[in-house]
Amino acid sequence: MMLIFLILCVGLVDSVAEDCATNTRETRCSSIFEDLKNCYNATFKAMLGDCLVTCNACDSYTCSNPQPDTTLNCSALTSQCDSDTFGEFMKEKCPATCGKCNRKNANLCADKSKSEVCTTMAKFCNTVDYYDLLSRECPSTCNRCPNNGTTPGGNGNGNGTTACVDVANDCSTNTARCSDSKYAPLMHRLCPKTCDSCSNCEDTNKMCSAWVPHGFCTKYSQPVIMKTCARSCDLCK
Repeated sequence: MMLIFLILCVGLVDSVAEDCATNTRETRCSSIFEDLKNCYNATFKAMLGDCLVTCNACDSYTCSNPQPDTTLNCSALTSQCDSDTFGEFMKEKCPATCGKCNRKNANLCADKSKSEVCTTMAKFCNTVDYYDLLSRECPSTCNRCPNNGTTPGGNGNGNGTTACVDVANDCSTNTARCSDSKYAPLMHRLCPKTCDSCSNCEDTNKMCSAWVPHGFCTKYSQPVIMKTCARSCDLCK
């Protein structure tokens, strides 16, 4: 059994993975997963990524992890995906790595854009230019469904986290934008560590707590919000 397993693993090294977009199957996958129960067998997990169509698991891997690898290296934690201790944490923080995208988001929210669009754009979920757009249009694919199933976005009820981490995964290549008036608000929100703005994310007006319930966070432009009530409007992430 072990010899057969090793031979199958070697056969996958230089082979083509099944294409979820076109529902294309590979003959070798049908052989490896002739018994479909093996799709859920940890012994075969290393080969599952190449045989998603055969195992009907495409939806399980079509989202993005909510944080970039620079913040949480999910790949290094793969062995914990089904751990009794860290399983729930991995499902929430590393759904794409663990193949649990649909389980996390199935009943929380739905993508607004067509599924093929969100699937194609999934690789841009954590980029500066597309972060907000895809959070709005493809929240399920990008793993950004709010806990209550409503539309993503700051609403003034944030916890004002002080963690100094970049949310986008391409902050380092956009450093120049930190001081660009057009992009600064976006950069300081998505890339606070890169832009060295973590300690500056505070409310500058004592009336913020009174303004927020009346829609301040949605009625004014982002530059004004960032300058006045950044913490109360949950822009310190």
